[in-house]
Amino acid sequence: MKNKIRGILLPFICLVGICLLSISAYADGPLDGQIVGGSLLISELQAEDTRALVVEGASEYDITPYGTYLSYGTVGIANLGSGQVNFYGDTVCNKVSDIVKVNLHLQQLKNGVWSDYTTRYCTEYNDSLATSGYYTYVPTGYYYRVKGVHSATKGSVVESMTTYTKGVFIS
Repeated sequence: MKNKIRGILLPFICLVGICLLSISAYADGPLDGQIVGGSLLISELQAEDTRALVVEGASEYDITPYGTYLSYGTVGIANLGSGQVNFYGDTVCNKVSDIVKVNLHLQQLKNGVWSDYTTRYCTEYNDSLATSGYYTYVPTGYYYRVKGVHSATKGSVVESMTTYTKGVFIS
């Protein structure tokens, strides 16, 4: 009888153990759900923000809601575990521009203030796209977000915008 119970329980315990080991657990951040500096704080594994350049003063009836050159910008952050993050961004233009930039600011929330942890710059010439991505290790136990500064220059015309991801808790 004892061996019969062991024969039934052993596979069940092994199955439960395998299931528990396969679950990736990430701690909830202590400030989840709050908004700090315009960014919602979350414990999800990634966050992204895409924003189109809308001409200032444009109404919903305007046919062309984008800039003449700059179309949109995207930034993102991914928690890869053990303090490793991937942060990335791109600037996309409607037309070839003289200079296209995406400046990425990986920001850390410390004492209620967002400050640059590291910054990366990407500049392309005579193009319609600037794209960049980086991997880095950061101290755990903090929220991080990516601020993207996107710009397109054609002659004397400069169009720009800023994007922000949500704040992702890196545990």
